[in-house]
Amino acid sequence: MGEGELCQYLDPGLWGFTGDRVPFGGMVGVRVCGIPGSLHGQGMALPVPGSPLGCGDLLGGVRVVGSHLWGAALPDASLPFRGGSGWVGVTLLDTHSPGEDEGCPQSPPALPARSTMRLSVLLSAARPRLPPGYRHGTWPPDSTAARLRNPPGQRRRKVFVEPIAKDDWKVFKGDTVQVLAGKDAGKQGLVSQVVQARNWVVVEGLNTHYRYVNRTAKYSGTYIASEAPLLLSQISLVDPEDRKPTEVEWRFTEEGERVRVSLRSGRILPVPPQPRKDGIVPEQWIDGPKDTSQEDALAKTYRPSLKTFEEEIMDAMGIVETRRAKKSYWY
Repeated sequence: MGEGELCQYLDPGLWGFTGDRVPFGGMVGVRVCGIPGSLHGQGMALPVPGSPLGCGDLLGGVRVVGSHLWGAALPDASLPFRGGSGWVGVTLLDTHSPGEDEGCPQSPPALPARSTMRLSVLLSAARPRLPPGYRHGTWPPDSTAARLRNPPGQRRRKVFVEPIAKDDWKVFKGDTVQVLAGKDAGKQGLVSQVVQARNWVVVEGLNTHYRYVNRTAKYSGTYIASEAPLLLSQISLVDPEDRKPTEVEWRFTEEGERVRVSLRSGRILPVPPQPRKDGIVPEQWIDGPKDTSQEDALAKTYRPSLKTFEEEIMDAMGIVETRRAKKSYWY
């Protein structure tokens, strides 16, 4: 974990010491994260003396505040990442830090724990980075249409969207829904696209409008039908029990599987198989004549041996060599 990153991932309850004593000996690199003010984010290397330090002791202008990390302590690159010497709970002598009269807190403030995995440099580079003020639409973020509608340097009005957690999202591609508002109210169709960034759902063949594309001065263009997106409040999932709109919620089965359940009939609404980013649905994929099956790809066809490459070829082709190379001399 690089310098400056540890501040976001430390859990004070995880990095602690026994009692009110801290390890001693060696160098300690510290960085203050949880303390506001001009010293927030300051880093330094501190020598730890050869005797134990207690709560309230001074260490190079730094006051030890407890047996756990106050704010965060960043280990020096030459020291072990976890455990061992080189760990000390400190806070800089700032106007916001506890003074001599205030004493030392018994328990440091809790830092927010990160529930998501930290991406490496390689994964972060592959992750799409959207410019500030990017406006999502029905087009993919990495498409030509997205670049044309979001040119660099253009400042657009912010679009406010009702926040919905990813785990609370209930409508997926392939679901059967009924339109509740608009010119196609009361009609049912399949969801062909979901845009969670805008709480949009595109229903196949419904809420369509007609327009010309590729229209020029010499060409009249092509007249096509295009589905306009609908908000989640304008559609409702269809209960497979009676084919009527219903409200659903997430529940757990006795086996621990998370499913969508209709609030009216109690019927489970299974989530349709979702395609990958390349458009392939793994559950519906059928191997072609030039595809390698998973069983063939995982089959162990190579058996390692101590023979050289030439000896393996000779065994495979049935060549028996009875001659022996004579001893050679180099001058």
